[in-house]
Amino acid sequence: MSLLTTPRLFCPRLRMRVAFSLFAYRSIHTEGGSAQGDERLFDISPPGPALLPQIISTLNPDLLLPTDYLDLSRLDSKAIRFPTSQRGSWLSIAYNANPSQGAKPPISFPDKSAGYLYYDRPQDAAPLEGGVRLRVVVPSKAAAASPRSPSSTFHHGHDLLTPIGLPWQISLPQIACSARYAVLLAELLAEYLATENQLAQCRAIFAEGRRWRVEPESTVFRLGQPFPVNLAEGIDVTVIGRDALHRLWMPDVFRVSSKEEGEPYNRAQSYAPWAGTALASFEPSSTPADSDPRRRIVHLRFTHISPFTPIKTNMKNGAHFKGILKPRAGTFLTRTRRGGRAPVRWGCDIDVDSADGKGKVGEALRMLWDNSRIS
Repeated sequence: MSLLTTPRLFCPRLRMRVAFSLFAYRSIHTEGGSAQGDERLFDISPPGPALLPQIISTLNPDLLLPTDYLDLSRLDSKAIRFPTSQRGSWLSIAYNANPSQGAKPPISFPDKSAGYLYYDRPQDAAPLEGGVRLRVVVPSKAAAASPRSPSSTFHHGHDLLTPIGLPWQISLPQIACSARYAVLLAELLAEYLATENQLAQCRAIFAEGRRWRVEPESTVFRLGQPFPVNLAEGIDVTVIGRDALHRLWMPDVFRVSSKEEGEPYNRAQSYAPWAGTALASFEPSSTPADSDPRRRIVHLRFTHISPFTPIKTNMKNGAHFKGILKPRAGTFLTRTRRGGRAPVRWGCDIDVDSADGKGKVGEALRMLWDNSRIS
C-alpha cells in the first residue's frame, strides 16, 4: 500500500478528558502542480517572505550545523524543509491542541522553544518507536558552539515538553501513516534514520486498525514508557506491538467499591477516590514474591504528577473509604484494605487473560512486555 492510499486514522471512541495538550500538525504545502505517481501536490500560493521555510540540513544530532538552530518561541507554526526535499515542498509544524478538542485559537510554542530538530530513538526502543523532537538549547550556548559541531551543546539541552510533561514530538507512526509528513518521511529515509520496513510495518498496522488516530502522548510501545492517566476516568491508550495494535482500556483501575461488610453486592457502588492527572508507566515486578520466572507480573508506577491538575480527594455520596493510597511521583498504584490489613500493590499477571471493561488487559500488556528488554 502506498503512502497516499493509506486511510486516514480516526478513532470515534470517547477519549478520556485530561488536562493536557495532544498534538495536531498542519499539512505539507507545496506550490502549484499536479499529482504525479506517489507525489501529492496542492495548488496554493507560495508562502510570503515572513513565512519562507527554514532549511534544516539534518535530523541526525551528530551532524548538526549552526544554521539548523530553530527558534519557535511564541509562534503558532513554523515552515521547514530539507536540502533533499522536492522543489517547493515544505512542512508546517505546530504546538497546538488536537482540532477534535475544539481548541481555538492554536496554542503557540512556549517561550524558550529554541534549539535543534532531531530524530530520537531511545537505546531501549521498541521496533516501531521513534520520533522527531526539538532539543532546547540556550541561545548563548548555541552561539558559542563550534561552527563545525553545534552538537557539542546538544547533549546539554533538554527536549521540549508538552504541558503534561511528555516530550513534544512527531512520532514514527504519524510520519509513516500521514501524507502531510511526506517531507519528514523522505528525510528519515535519506539519512537512514528509519527503514522502509519500519514504515511499511507502521502503515500495515494502522491500516488494519484504521479507526485509530495516531496520538503520540497516548501511544505506548514498551514497559517503562510514561503515558498520561486521569485518576477519575482510568487508562485509555493505544499499545503498538511488532505487528499489531491494541486498545488498552482500564476504566476501573483507579476505582474502588463502596461495599461494606455484609452489604449485598447489588447495593454496592464504585467510585474514584482521587482526581487529577499524572504520568504513569507499567513496570515488570521486582518483588521477591513475584520472582518465579514462569510468571510475568506488571505493576503501575506514577512517574510525574501534573502541577496544573494536582491530585485531590474525590470522595462523593458520603463515601469514606478511599481504597487507594494517594498517588505520588515515584510510587506504585497501591490499594488499601479494610480491617487494618496491609496495603497491596496493584499487579497484573499478564499470562492470565484478564479483562477490565471492554479491553483485554493481559493481551495488551503482553505486547508491551514482548517489546521491552527485561533484565
